[in-house]
Formats: sequence, C-alpha cells, structure tokens
Amino acid sequence: MNKMYLVAILLSLSCCRQKAKKIQPVSGFQYETISDNPDMRTIQADKINDSILLSSLISGFDFIKLDTRNDKTLFGEITDLKVTDQQYVVFDKLSSSVLAYDKAGRYLFSISAGEKDSLNISSIDGIDTYDSTLYVYNGKAKEILCFDMSGHFLAKRSLDHIFQDFSVINNKEDLLLNTNKLINYVNEEGMILHDCTNLYLVESRGKDNAKLNFTKRYFPFDERVYPNGSMRVYINHPFSHFAHTTYYTIPLGDTIYSIFNNGKLLPAYHIDFREKKSSFVFGEHNGQEVVEYLKKNPEGAYMVSNFFETANWVHFSYMYNSQQYTGLYSKQSQKVISGKIVNDIFGVNFTFFGSDQNAMIGTIKPFQVKQLAKRVSELRIAPSTGEHLVALANKLRDIDNEIIVRCKLNSF
Repeated sequence: MNKMYLVAILLSLSCCRQKAKKIQPVSGFQYETISDNPDMRTIQADKINDSILLSSLISGFDFIKLDTRNDKTLFGEITDLKVTDQQYVVFDKLSSSVLAYDKAGRYLFSISAGEKDSLNISSIDGIDTYDSTLYVYNGKAKEILCFDMSGHFLAKRSLDHIFQDFSVINNKEDLLLNTNKLINYVNEEGMILHDCTNLYLVESRGKDNAKLNFTKRYFPFDERVYPNGSMRVYINHPFSHFAHTTYYTIPLGDTIYSIFNNGKLLPAYHIDFREKKSSFVFGEHNGQEVVEYLKKNPEGAYMVSNFFETANWVHFSYMYNSQQYTGLYSKQSQKVISGKIVNDIFGVNFTFFGSDQNAMIGTIKPFQVKQLAKRVSELRIAPSTGEHLVALANKLRDIDNEIIVRCKLNSF
C-alpha cells in the first residue's frame, strides 16, 4: 500500500500538464472553459523541511486489524481503500476483488471477479463510493456495477470509452472519467474521430443497463505531442471526495480542481513552490522526454499527487529532489507544513493515502507489527499503546491482511 500513490511510469502515452497555447486538439469536440476562481486557495509550500518527525504531528494512533477468519476474508494487497462513515472498503487488484469491513475491522461482504453467478464479473479494475452506494468498474466488459453497502447488486451502467480512473459526483450517478491522455476513437456519422480528452463528465440516466452519455469534456490534449504508443506518466487515484465535492489532480501539475455535483469545474487549490519548483516544464515535452528527465533524479519540486481534504486540513504529496514529500495545510490557521515525514514513533515509514474524520490513514504489514512488538520498549509510545501493540502482534500471522493505522493529526 505504501507504493500506492507513487507515480507510475507505464508504456502507453504521456500525461503532462498542458499550457492552453500548446493545445491543438484535432478532433473538433467542444471543451468546457475552466473559469478563474476568486476563492481559489494558494498553498505556499516552498519552506521545505527534510525531516519532520511524525511524533510532532499526531496526538495518537490506532491499529485496526482487518478480519481474517477464513480464506474469503483474505486479500493480497490494498490497491485502493475507500473510507465511509461506517466502513472500510478494500480493492485488491491482485485478486480482482472488493472486501468491506466495519470500523472495528469485522468482515461484512466481498465482491469478486470470476465467480460463477448471475453477475458474471470478468474483472474488477477500480472502485468508488458515494453516499450509500458502492461502484465497481469491470474494465473487460466496459461497465460499472452498482451495489448497496451490504453488497447487494442494484444496477449496471455500460460504457463505450476506455479510461484509467473514475469518480461518482452526485446521487444521479453522474461520473467523471480520467483517460491519462489515452485517445478514444469515436464513430460520428460514419467518420472515425480522435477524441483527445483528459477528463469526461458522463450522465447516468438512472436506468439499469443504460449507456452513459458523454456531456462535457475538459482538458483537451494534442495527439501530435501525446500519440498512442509513446510513454505515459500518471498518478494513481487522481480523484478524492470531501463532503459533496469531488477533487481532481492533473498529473504532473500543481493545481487541484473541484468538481461540484452539477458538473461545474473550478481550480480550488494551487500548490506554490516558488523558487523550489522544478525548472523543467513538463507540459512542453513529450512522454519519452519526461521519462528520461525523471530517470536523472531531478532536483526541485514537481508532481503534486495524493490530495485529500477534511473539515480542518488538506493533505498532498509531491516529489522533491526525486523523493516523495508531504504537505499539510490548516484551513483554520492557514499554516503549512511541508517536507519529508520521518516516522520516529514506530520506525516504519508509510504513505498516508486518505482520511477518516480527522485522522490520517496508512497501512502496515503484519510482519512489521511483529518486528515493532519485539522492540516496543524503544518506541515513543504510551505504555498502554505498547501493550496493545504486543497483544496485536501475538494474534497475527504473516499471511494476515494489512493493518490499517489511524493517526490523529494535531491542530497546527
């Protein structure tokens, strides 16, 4: 799970932040104009610290052991984790399955590809939740399946286009689809058009088996710069939810956009690294040039990712001098913490990839918990927490599921 939000470099095509003057889409489709937002917040993250102790950021933490009572409750590795008011929903791409647990870690239900049942799911390639519904993407069949939060099937939505990630933005089940510069080919009145779109809004008609209709397109790209077949650089999981707002982070960019449930898109946050920002302008280079640049362990700050928000603070990750760093922004004090977090509490570094109320969420492997328990006297934790850690380690097997760690963030 620690690698979940690192930048992935895959063979296909490039996904870089664009400048408007560079964009010359050849398809002729209409794209939405992104208006300025007078309420956009600029986060000044240029005061970068190479060592921020985790103990200075949090007031406490909890371990949540996810149920492993039988083989059906076991998974390989957390690819994605959705947190609701009542549940943790795990997506494991290795086993192409989804497993739901309550907040105490008790197993509730699972959905798996390859099972011989009425749904006949051929693959599971992504998940999302919105209010009381779980959405599962079957990439092979190009469809999204809807379930209630008890795992009961509700409806199915068919798709024509290929995409990398998706997010549900309202109770009408309208979707955002991110392509990472993948060119879709559309048949319009007998002509094959190149659909060079980075982000789609599609309407769900609310009918079972209904096809989703593309209604808005954002962020066009130039296929002469990003043709299919070149290299692609992208960030995993560019979408996040807070309240009823969906956020989208453009890969290799420094702006986070908000998409409201009516489909209106506005820039919400700009991460300003000032003189610390990389001098390499990603949007002016093709995918191969970007990959070669990243291989050189470049200096400077770039590639904002892993954005999520709570009522009190905002979290984001970025690359700095070729290492992953973290930014935290207080919505109350407007203070910024920016730098490399060092886990001085229990010595295992992991990435925070989401929030549960006012806590940051990460995961840790069972064997790591056992190692911590052996040196509990060295850890900077309360005696009662140490006792809990030892008791947890005594119950764990190496094959058990990853442990969720909830770290309560101090006010700053």
